Amino acid sequence: MLHEDSLVSASWDKTIRVWDLVSKTTVRVLQGHTGFIHVVKTLQDGTIISGGDDKRLRMWKENGVVEVPSVSGGINSIGIAGDLIVTGGMEEEIRVRDSSSGVCVKVITGHRGWINCLITCE
Repeated sequence: MLHEDSLVSASWDKTIRVWDLVSKTTVRVLQGHTGFIHVVKTLQDGTIISGGDDKRLRMWKENGVVEVPSVSGGINSIGIAGDLIVTGGMEEEIRVRDSSSGVCVKVITGHRGWINCLITCE
């Protein structure tokens, strides 16, 4: 799905687009979110991870999509830390997830407002 000349974008039109930077064309449109998409990230294996207002984390893999109905509030941020996906958003919690399944393995609390950005250090 992805190669070194790929670009991935997410939009309020509820779609994710995979672009070819050389030809400047859309090569794939991913649909399935029912709300605005706030964040998109990629894993080294080509998996595209997205989250937004519909309160769902989606993991777009080569052979299909894994949908994780995960939170009580929308997802605003995604970080990647090795084999883990870290998400934050409107529910004021950071969720640490397994990157193959999306299953939450830990919840971190402490913020008293929406989490808008996550940066992981390797």
